[in-house]
Amino acid sequence: MTSHPLVSVIIPAYNCEFFINEAIESMLRQTYKNLEIIVVNDSSTDGTLKRIIEFAKTDERIKVISNKKNLGVVGSPNRGLENAKGEYIARLDADDWSFPDRIEKQIDFMEKNPDVVVLGGSIAITDENLNINSSRQYPLTDREIRKRILRFNPFGHSTIVMRKDALIRVGSYAAWCPSAEDYELYFRLGLVGKFANLPDILIKYRIVPSSITHKDPKKTARITLMVSRKYWEKYHAKLSDKLFFIASKLAIMILPAKILLFLSRKMQGDKKGSSNLALN
Repeated sequence: MTSHPLVSVIIPAYNCEFFINEAIESMLRQTYKNLEIIVVNDSSTDGTLKRIIEFAKTDERIKVISNKKNLGVVGSPNRGLENAKGEYIARLDADDWSFPDRIEKQIDFMEKNPDVVVLGGSIAITDENLNINSSRQYPLTDREIRKRILRFNPFGHSTIVMRKDALIRVGSYAAWCPSAEDYELYFRLGLVGKFANLPDILIKYRIVPSSITHKDPKKTARITLMVSRKYWEKYHAKLSDKLFFIASKLAIMILPAKILLFLSRKMQGDKKGSSNLALN
């Protein structure tokens, strides 16, 4: 099965020696077995590569790619895409953790819905020790997602599964929008197929203060707005979308970074606890 995997899981990894074990283990323990796990070491300076290699010795489904120089949040996943053999591409950040039946649920949905090109799910938001603090459910249907996509990113990046043939049609992650590269890719994929999210919580999303989003939320917000503006015409922006865009630009200029990040999470629907969603 490993010579012809149906699913390629791409895990970019940079200086994450304290988290990478849990990310890889969560994929090795998936109930769905016909997959390959492509871990791209982005020229880490800590013990990340050593830990990845140790795992690769234990399971032939793990493929290790090591960048000679740091390629960042766009270059590393694109290297993974170039080497992926699967018909489906799943993503997982190196500091996140997937529930055991995540891939099984997603592949079952994708096989039954061939018009869907991007599928995500709900997330449990945790501290650095994977203790759940809150949860987030994204819009579920293609119609709901398209109504909101010009205002915020409607997918948790670590939850997504994409069709490889759709990626071949639209291209990989774009270098011009780092920190919103996933958001921009969804817009292109949505031009060739439908969107969907599962209501189930699929991953534990670890809040790490050193991540790009949390280190500089204003920069991330500015790039996100640039991406949204680029697709106004193709996604039929309404007056309310344009007013939201203007209000967001003003908020970025006026509000402190912490408040901006807090409002962003509230807008995306973060809720304390996870009792309202389906935990695996």
